Order: sequence, then structure tokens, then C-alpha cells
Amino acid sequence: MPVNYICKRCNYTSKRLGDLKKHLNKKIICTKTPKSYGYTDEELIILSLIPYNSDNNQENNIINISTKDTIIINKQELFDIITNIELNKKKECDYCSKKFNIINNLKNHVLTNCRLKLSLNKDELQNDISSIINNIQHNIDNLTHNLTTNLTNNLTNNLTNNLTNNITNNNSITINLQMKPIISFDKDWDISHLDEAVKQSIFLSSYKFTKFIEHILKNDRNLNVLFDNENNKGTVFVNDEFKVMDKSNIVDESISKIHSQLTQIYNEIKDNNTYLIPCKYLENEKKHTDDKLDDYKNNDNIRKNVIGCVVDIFDKHKDEIIEKYKELDIYEGTIGF
Repeated sequence: MPVNYICKRCNYTSKRLGDLKKHLNKKIICTKTPKSYGYTDEELIILSLIPYNSDNNQENNIINISTKDTIIINKQELFDIITNIELNKKKECDYCSKKFNIINNLKNHVLTNCRLKLSLNKDELQNDISSIINNIQHNIDNLTHNLTTNLTNNLTNNLTNNLTNNITNNNSITINLQMKPIISFDKDWDISHLDEAVKQSIFLSSYKFTKFIEHILKNDRNLNVLFDNENNKGTVFVNDEFKVMDKSNIVDESISKIHSQLTQIYNEIKDNNTYLIPCKYLENEKKHTDDKLDDYKNNDNIRKNVIGCVVDIFDKHKDEIIEKYKELDIYEGTIGF
């Protein structure tokens, strides 16, 4: 059955969506009819984009829209969404997965029943995200407190028992410390110390790359890079030996590894989603992660700033890294630091 598009401001009518879009985008806005004054500009745009035919009850659409809360929409965004449905002959709603037999029914549905999802403003979304992050941080704090308490108690009990047994049985004290080896720089960093809440907090951060570095350096196994800022070189620990590299190359490899491991974290969150983070938001964060890597590779200014930032973070742990090397008896203080 043929359909028309009717401008609800002036009653301009066209059989083509493209003509209506041109009409609504004119610099000189059309004159309102008396009836159109009963609606907001946003409501008029939505009603104009709904395909009309003899079986389409516009009164129901008007009632459905007018009973919703006031919305803020982007006109071009609505045009893009409806055009995408039309060009790709889509029959499934991207926002609620409801399926339709007729494309125009999907357009109607998206513009009315699902339009709140289209018009969700950034402040509301940010509030939701902030609430999620706050909950994650609260869980991190609780986990940290519990882990600290348990580790302290266990360490005290184990040391007491071991000392007592050694003194009783051997009249001597023997304490064996099993040191974990440093991760080779050509391998992924060890993130086994990060629980699900911490991983999600990192991935949702606007500064996910630097946050990732800050967290991995809390694990002694990842202390495998020393920078020498006087000659733009750095020394990495690879396969049980030192290797001197250009500072920029070290950061290049580090950023690539971080992107890879953030992608792994994204897949874990998507599969488990314990905190019910909206899928669309997760996808946006994944795109943000990919865009950051592209910007680093293709923008010299961004790359320069990132290299400086990464070096600064590692430098905060320089003393710990040197001590770690000394513990393993492989650092002799002859590499210029």
C-alpha cells in the first residue's frame, strides 16, 4: 500500500522520504498550521518522519508521543536512523530487537516506542556510567580491605607456625621465599592480580591505556622496563637478559600490547557482564579503544605526548624495578641508571 510523508508543521506531502528531509532541512522553516502549535518542534519532526497510509492511525502516534516525557533529539540523527532502515531494508529494531514484517512498521516503532533510547541525552548516560563506576570502585575498596586483612592474618599465622616448627624440630630457622620471575617484555603483562571489578573500571575509564599501565605495575612480575631519559633509550628484560631499545619503540610495543589486552578484557566483560553494562556503551568503549590506537599510530603529536606519559608512569616505579633486578641477582648497576 502506498505511503506518504506529511510535514506536520505545514502539511507538505511527499511520497519520498528524501524530499521530506530536504523540506525539513530548509534554511527558511515552513510556516506552522494552527493545529501544529499543539506540539513541540521535536514532536513535529518525529510525526513528520512516520510513514502515513490509510491503515496507519496517526492519532495513536500522536497520543503515544504526547504521553512520553519531554525529549531532546538530534534531527540529523533521526534522519540517519530512518534512512539506514530504508536503505538496508531492515526489519529488526536495533534498540529492543523486536522484529517486523513491514519496514514502515519498524520506522513507526523506532520513532515512537523506542525513541527514548534514540534521544537519551548525554547527561543521563553519564549519570548511569558514573553510577556503574562508583559501584565498581566500592567493590574494589571492599575487596582490597578483605584481601589485605586475609593476607595479613595468613602471613602471620604461617610465619608463626613455620618458625615454631623449625625451632622445635631443627633448632634452626629456615624461611624460603619463592620469588616469581619477571615477565619477559615480549609477552603479555600478567593481569592475574586484577579482579573483574578492577578490569571493568579500567575499560570504562576515559584514560584506559594509562590506567592499565598504572595497575599492571602494582604486580612485581610486570616490572620489566627501565627508561634512561638522558639518551632516549630504555632497557627491557627479555628472555632472562637485558635488551637496550629506543624509548619510542618500547612504548610502541607497550601500546600495542595494552590494546590487545584491553580487547581481551572487553570480550570478558561482554561474555559475563556482571554489572549489566549496556551493550551499546561497551561497543562504544571498544571503538574508543581502537580509535586511541589509531590516533597513536597516525598522529605524531599524540604519539609524542603518549610516550612522555608512559615514561613518567614507569619512572615512578624505577626504584622498585632496580630492587627487583637486584633480588634476582641480574642487575649490576651498569646500564646507565
